Amino acid sequence: MTWQWPRNAEAAGYFKDKKNIEPRPFLRRTLSSRTPETLNQHSWYVVARTARASQRQCRGVLIERVVEGGDPNIDDCAPNGCFRWVDVRGNGNIDTLWHVGNTYKSQADGIFITVRTKPDDDHYQVDVAYADKAGQPDIGMNSWLQPPGNTYETTDIWVDSPLNGYDSYRYGTWSDLLGGSVPTGNGDDPAVGQVNRLYARVRNFGTMPASNIVVHFDITDPPGLGINGSNGFIQLGTVNKNQFPALALLQPGQSTDVFLEWTPNFNLTPQQIQDGRFHFHTCVRVRLDQVAGETFIGNQDGDGEQENIDYFEAGSSGTPGAPGAPSSASIRLRNDSMALPQEFYLSVMRERLPKSWDVKVNNGVSIVKLAPGQAREIPVEITQTQTEAIGSRHSIRIFASSRVTLKNQAHPKDLHEGFRSIGGVQFQVAVLRHPTLECTSSNGVVHGTIKGLDPKDQRVSVFVGGLNTKGYFIPRAGSLAYVSNGKFETKAPKEAQIGVCLYAGSMLSASAGSKSFAIK
Repeated sequence: MTWQWPRNAEAAGYFKDKKNIEPRPFLRRTLSSRTPETLNQHSWYVVARTARASQRQCRGVLIERVVEGGDPNIDDCAPNGCFRWVDVRGNGNIDTLWHVGNTYKSQADGIFITVRTKPDDDHYQVDVAYADKAGQPDIGMNSWLQPPGNTYETTDIWVDSPLNGYDSYRYGTWSDLLGGSVPTGNGDDPAVGQVNRLYARVRNFGTMPASNIVVHFDITDPPGLGINGSNGFIQLGTVNKNQFPALALLQPGQSTDVFLEWTPNFNLTPQQIQDGRFHFHTCVRVRLDQVAGETFIGNQDGDGEQENIDYFEAGSSGTPGAPGAPSSASIRLRNDSMALPQEFYLSVMRERLPKSWDVKVNNGVSIVKLAPGQAREIPVEITQTQTEAIGSRHSIRIFASSRVTLKNQAHPKDLHEGFRSIGGVQFQVAVLRHPTLECTSSNGVVHGTIKGLDPKDQRVSVFVGGLNTKGYFIPRAGSLAYVSNGKFETKAPKEAQIGVCLYAGSMLSASAGSKSFAIK
């Protein structure tokens, strides 16, 4: 189940799936609006944060219990039978809101709502559980489709590339809304042929220590951007307390960052390297094993603990800010049913993409029919048509849905046709400058120049790597060179006879590569 939060805090949020259709034992989301939690076909809870944040006394979380047709136990005009539809469940009384540390408990309904944190005036972190989980550890991660990004990436997964140095991120950092900071979006673009670090932030949301935590990293199979459901992944690797001692015992309210090394190795053409297309994006998900004493696993099963985002570098290479060539990619859409054929409906949410940009998905064909387990490449093309300021950034979401029939369990003939989303991809597109790189080597030293950077770019570095005789990058062979007045130099990689220079890019300048050169 997923809560999708609208930008307007007054608008109503909702669950995609009802509990009686697809039950899950636990859910955590950041609360920025109003959302219902369905108990059965006749009653549900609504959890909302108050809208008048400017009035300090009105800030808090409001909880309401709603019964269709009215609650027969609450008659507001007895004996006439004016049964109450909406009952405010206040903290002690109906005039008192719920705040951080408070827990609403209803044993009769089997629902427990805890206000965890308040990162700012617009958000509350709220847990909703279907049983009392007091006195338990609760390891998990933030899900995608929630603030601060509200898109197909979780704050708790990111990539760290060696091309700009480890612990330095092309896309900067932002708040995780839980008191910490994390890299924005992917953090870095995964670099082909280099040892990238896939990071996961593991949290203990519970009230007891969590011991012997095991973390699994998965990518789509085959690798690449994909809309796969749950059956299109393979395990990339696992880490535990042997690699990261903090996983041996994680205290309540604490988190720890762990990573797995990943080297996507593909043969790139010299033109791809020069064009800066030496990055490889794929959908990544993280799963956590259930720990001793824990009974709620809905925030650790990989359903939402995913990263599925790609970046387009738009703009002209000749005139800064002017339209350049179209940006293109492909998404692998997979039928998540291994038994039945399905029709999938492709949808585009333009988010912050201006109308002046053209978007073409699957050549305009929005319905895709797939056999059981079949996968198909869906082409995506985004074209800038008007000049924009350097650094302008926009985003779109592309997601796939299939038709589903919902049945009222109490009234089997009561059917409702709806759509079930199996996931999506976000594309971020930026209007950037397009620098160029030139490198040579002599006496074991590489000399290089980079031209066309934005004047605001600071602390620029270039990665000097090596290629083998087949044109593949040699992992761990290379070093960073820092740029001064457009020039740089560093020792040539000893492991290689062919060198290449790579610039990872910035928020204002696109990535770039040099021609390969002989190491002398």
